[in-house]
Amino acid sequence: MSYSNATIRQIVSDGNCYFRAVSDQLSGSQEGHIVLRALIIDFISQNRQKFEPYIDREHFSSWEDFLYRMRQHGTFADGTIIVASAISLRKQVIIHACGQRPVLFQPGFPNTNHDQIHLLYDSNSLHYNSLWSIDGTKLHIDTSECILFEYYRIT
Repeated sequence: MSYSNATIRQIVSDGNCYFRAVSDQLSGSQEGHIVLRALIIDFISQNRQKFEPYIDREHFSSWEDFLYRMRQHGTFADGTIIVASAISLRKQVIIHACGQRPVLFQPGFPNTNHDQIHLLYDSNSLHYNSLWSIDGTKLHIDTSECILFEYYRIT
């Protein structure tokens, strides 16, 4: 994807950048990141049987360790968090990275409103920023431009 039609909103780099960037996409402000983190982790906690098999055992010693650490201010989000975000927020989460096709995380059910969250990920700094249209409106792309991230479905 070309970023000529997009503008990058810089997100605070404090370990909460994923949640801050999603908050910016939802409300135009980074300030909702604390509540957003809590809501997404609560959703994961309530769906243990679906999410527990996918936690990164190299970084988390147990389900409880995963939940505890993910609730902490400054803990980086991982793939499980992105999947849970798409499902719980009922929005397509699209992760962009320079030189790569965007990766699409579907909400896990037919998404009729096509609401999209666009984040720019920098793998060198492990940081997320928020992408908006140049005119300040929500960015929207054809999902055929994306690689679909395959994951389990919450039923």
